[in-house]
Amino acid sequence: MRGQTFQGAANWRDDSQGFNTKFVVYRYTGEKFIQFQEISTQGASDMTTFEYDGHTYLAVANYRNNHGKYNINSALYKWI
Repeated sequence: MRGQTFQGAANWRDDSQGFNTKFVVYRYTGEKFIQFQEISTQGASDMTTFEYDGHTYLAVANYRNNHGKYNINSALYKWI
């Protein structure tokens, strides 16, 4: 995946799924961005990528779910 460009954005909520929604990761083809992957979230308020020990990680800050619960787990994904 090195040398490729990706874009994504945290989704707080959507009209059909409420806070239990997905954010889409897009990959740039050199001409346009195309959908690469969907990741489930719960009221995601932020996301970021970082590198550690030669690996890339994606951290997603989940904020709340459809049941009004705020004390929920966030997620950390290893980019492979």
